[in-house]
Amino acid sequence: MRNQKKNFTRLFLTTVFFVFVSCASVPVREKARVTKTPHRMFWRIDGTDLKGRSSTVYVQGTIHIGDDRLLPLDDEVIAAFDSSDRIVAECSSRDYNRMGFYSLRIVRPNEDGKVVTDYLNDAEIIELNEYIGGEPGYENLIRMNPLVLESYLTVKVASEFGLDSESGLDMFFYDRARKNGKSVEGLDELEEQLKLFSFGDYEFQIAVLKYFLTGLSEGESEQFIDMYEAYLDDDLEVFLEEAEKESEEDKIDSPYYEQYEKAMMLDRNTDWVKDIKKYLDAGGTTFIFTGAAHWLGEESVFELLKADGVIEK
Repeated sequence: MRNQKKNFTRLFLTTVFFVFVSCASVPVREKARVTKTPHRMFWRIDGTDLKGRSSTVYVQGTIHIGDDRLLPLDDEVIAAFDSSDRIVAECSSRDYNRMGFYSLRIVRPNEDGKVVTDYLNDAEIIELNEYIGGEPGYENLIRMNPLVLESYLTVKVASEFGLDSESGLDMFFYDRARKNGKSVEGLDELEEQLKLFSFGDYEFQIAVLKYFLTGLSEGESEQFIDMYEAYLDDDLEVFLEEAEKESEEDKIDSPYYEQYEKAMMLDRNTDWVKDIKKYLDAGGTTFIFTGAAHWLGEESVFELLKADGVIEK
């Protein structure tokens, strides 16, 4: 056993030695450069691969619901998408196609048999019923996890302003990739995304739902529309301002709150940095489309890439 340990140690040190020797003969790569294009929420990262050849990552920030004002996209964006060597989104095309099947796991009644309305006050129940009171599936909806119900209500609210997921850019890109005979790689695992709908305990989830319903009663749904209009105008400053305002105002008194916020954004952004480094190293062209909020702000993917020394500050 002692000799085996020595052999493994010697092998490790030898490997490290040759790695350093080989690295010494490879020129240090310059940092990649990120450029905001004139097109809506569209950036490009220009760098080099491991062999010093040109490597480009296009980034299209999306918003997951929309209307007919989102299209058509600029010809340059379409050309970048169609000609890229790889297409990447939050979920792979395989996971996207399985979404309907797996969604059955999150829309079923919670395991403890709890009913949302038992934890809401009269005003909150009235607000809830404004959106789902007359629906045939009402009894099933109020037995779901509160975070699932909140997500469902978000879609209902958006529909009041003429916005829906069918008109979102994500749907457009998945469909175009399919027509082009291309698969879409995923930055996230579907299982990890689904876990967010059962995050924390029931008390935390009810607190999130209560806050959401209170916001609706106070007319705060207009804030979401302000974000959407800023997106359409490619106004990064206003879009970020509205997004951060929402994040700041949505603080909830629960030990799970900061963990939830971190899991939703920072943890995922950090993981995406590793993927983008991989795409730059591989070379060629990569087209990424994900929610625009991931690319703006102090903890955005771009800022993390800068902190990691991948792109210029």
